[in-house]
Amino acid sequence: MTDIPKSPSHKAPANGVTPAPQLASLRSDNTGSLPSDVVFSVEEPASATEVALAEQLTKTSVKGPVPPEALGSRAIREAAASGNPIAQYVIGTRYIDGTGVAANPKTGSEWMERAARSGLAPAQYRLGTMYERGIGVTADIDTARSWYLAAAERGNVKAMHNLAVSVSGGGGATPNYALAAKWYGEAALRGLADSQFNLGILAEHGLGQTKNLAEAYKWYVLAGNQGDMERRSAATSSVLSFRRRRSLPSTAELPRGRRRRRRPKPIP
Repeated sequence: MTDIPKSPSHKAPANGVTPAPQLASLRSDNTGSLPSDVVFSVEEPASATEVALAEQLTKTSVKGPVPPEALGSRAIREAAASGNPIAQYVIGTRYIDGTGVAANPKTGSEWMERAARSGLAPAQYRLGTMYERGIGVTADIDTARSWYLAAAERGNVKAMHNLAVSVSGGGGATPNYALAAKWYGEAALRGLADSQFNLGILAEHGLGQTKNLAEAYKWYVLAGNQGDMERRSAATSSVLSFRRRRSLPSTAELPRGRRRRRRPKPIP
């Protein structure tokens, strides 16, 4: 895979503060102090190296106003106001989804940004999708990429995929296939089938990396081993096409992975 810088040059997010790269997910020991009405999914970090990196990073607590009672218990509302990023993420999500109050994406984006600036990768990823689509904020693909990059470098797999999609020519920009191959590769190794299939396309056509049909075949097979029938059928067609052109191993000889999109699309 082509060697490229880990952090490409992008515009800083709003207010001129560049989000710091950190780990993708909360550790299990972070959940004990959560209010009882908060349900939060905990994932194990991608690697011990990334954990060590995250521990060295400086986090910024961003305070806010106390949210209305309809948005949750007093504990969670006060935690959000005092700068707790998990509580802020929950409040932001409830505003965006209209849980307890009328949907208000603009206010939701403000709470999501507070959580993102405190270093919470799920919030960084969610904020990136909002900037990409113009939900609650003015659409800005460069700002979206900055937040995707922050979350991706912290191990957030969906952010890796969306960052790769955004640099594959999205938004009218000149495609950076080397950078796309890097981040599709990171997400593919973590089992994201969309990225596995897209990485197969890049390997098949030599985009952003040396052309390698065997490598492309491998990723198509892994993508085809998961997902719905439409995606499985598309990946299977690619595999059969490869086997007609040259001698390659059967699918049984390859490791099983866990979708495919001929046109790269971001993940919601």
